[in-house]
Amino acid sequence: MYIFDCEKIKIAKGETKLLSSLEYLYLESLVEMLHIWRGDHQSISLHNLKSVELIFCSNLIKLFSPTLLQSLICLENIDISYCYNLKEIFKKKEAEDVELDHTITSPCLGNLTSIYIDGCNNLEILFTPSIAKLLVKLKSLNLSFCSRIQEIITNEKGEKEKSSESIVFPSLEELDLFDLHSLTCFSAGLYTIDFPKLTLLSIFNCGKMKTFGSGEQVTPKLKEVRLDGTGCWNGNVNTTLEEYLNEQAQKAVAD
Repeated sequence: MYIFDCEKIKIAKGETKLLSSLEYLYLESLVEMLHIWRGDHQSISLHNLKSVELIFCSNLIKLFSPTLLQSLICLENIDISYCYNLKEIFKKKEAEDVELDHTITSPCLGNLTSIYIDGCNNLEILFTPSIAKLLVKLKSLNLSFCSRIQEIITNEKGEKEKSSESIVFPSLEELDLFDLHSLTCFSAGLYTIDFPKLTLLSIFNCGKMKTFGSGEQVTPKLKEVRLDGTGCWNGNVNTTLEEYLNEQAQKAVAD
């Protein structure tokens, strides 16, 4: 099952693409839907889409193809709940095309301010580094009950990691990570991750998370990390998390 069938439609050069006026996409309880868009995505443009809300679309596997991703220049809000089979939200081109694509300067996702994802137990990849660099206006990221995700930023196959590289979330103020039972870290890459405006960081019931990241984290405005509901701070995120885990381990032994 699908919502938009574009398989037999051909858009001539200069003609208005399909869905170019769509601003809000709300889909709920479509349990038989496998795809939202069917056919050639070259005939679709989502350049006016501002908000996406998906609830109980339990068989949907993927959301935005590379072609559709490039048109998401106005998207402000993503809210996805209980899409149990969703594996990825932003599909990039193959890594060898990414460098040619110059995605860092692309306007797509440049207006995205809020991401809320809950109960997507098959979600494996949230961001690749090249996607993360596009999120210049992202203010809040809330991820909960996604049992398979292991990292928030994951290197895509073939994507080259540079230890001196920096990933900046220039507008992110709130980061909430709840009940992510496979999460080991925010990023295992040796990137410096800069959160110049982050003031709220909550990590709750993420039992496999032993460190926030392998690289340096820059959080000049962060004065506290909420860990399982307890306010903690010891200079930086990694040290705070490790100290909290040591305390919990000592309590467990004492008990």
